[in-house]
Amino acid sequence: LLVRLKERELKSIIVGGGANSIFGAHIFGEIEDKRFFADGRKITTRADLYFDSGQGEISQGVASILYTHPEVWNSRASLFSDLRFQKLTSLTQEFNVERLSSTNSLNFPLSSSATTSLGYTLSSEAITDVPNDVRLGNYDAGSVLFGFIGGTTNFDFRDQPLRPHSGVTTSLDYKLADPMLLSQPSFYMLNSRTTGLLPLTDRLTFAGATRWGWADSFRNNEIVPISQRFYLGGRLTVRGFRENSLGPRGSAGHVIGGEVVQNNSFELQYLATNDIETHIFWDTGNMALQSNISELFHYRTSAGIGTRYLSPIGPIGFDLGFPLDERKGEPSVRVHFNIGSQF
Repeated sequence: LLVRLKERELKSIIVGGGANSIFGAHIFGEIEDKRFFADGRKITTRADLYFDSGQGEISQGVASILYTHPEVWNSRASLFSDLRFQKLTSLTQEFNVERLSSTNSLNFPLSSSATTSLGYTLSSEAITDVPNDVRLGNYDAGSVLFGFIGGTTNFDFRDQPLRPHSGVTTSLDYKLADPMLLSQPSFYMLNSRTTGLLPLTDRLTFAGATRWGWADSFRNNEIVPISQRFYLGGRLTVRGFRENSLGPRGSAGHVIGGEVVQNNSFELQYLATNDIETHIFWDTGNMALQSNISELFHYRTSAGIGTRYLSPIGPIGFDLGFPLDERKGEPSVRVHFNIGSQF
């Protein structure tokens, strides 16, 4: 028996591309280099951009430099320092924003199935082209400085992460912004999501997910800023509707965003072959502002069908969603392409 060992390359380059019907041509690139330190620490440069040939400009994207230290203070904690520039446009929301942010966070493994993180972010945002009917506060347009502490706690009890067939996951995200943290507006946010997979037979599985989000402002602002509110609708939430199209609207019909959000998704999955899964789904949810929280329970619902190829790197597939309470101006069907597991 002959065994050959070869050291993994300390530098890697990944490139890719594609097309998106909304954003245009998609270009992705990542360079990772461990040669500077040769002790596990690394620097990663990433760019994920969409180019609109009709407008001749980048329609949406993010570019970042990430420094990773896998072992801080001789403990199991990892340090992540991320500097990034992000551009979001009104193609899927009611405003444009250019964001330059710096985040430093510590990630702590609690067990083999649980992790938690805590960090601080300083972000400068230029928010433009905001319709008048959704400008509800002082920080819904113009240049805004955000400073906040935040983190995430995750529990993952699925049988496997890439192609799960049973188990439960739970995550909790939190954020607190305040002038003491160099933020102009003051607000807090909690967002939780729980998913479950229950095998009914060898090939039939019931999947469900529920999400709750709560945000509120305090001190010197009356409402959570528009770029920090919740948005709902689209391929990862209520699949029969356009991206970010649900919830309260202004006097001119533009989406305001929400301070409270609730979303449920259910699927019945059938394993047609070892690598092909088909499913039917039902999604429901809505959002509301704190000033009119009763609107949260006027749920919007959709149903549909889909299929996924269970590849070695995770599920790849598409969904067809149909609104069950279609309103004027809303599409009668939505097609969504998905990579990765939702449950």
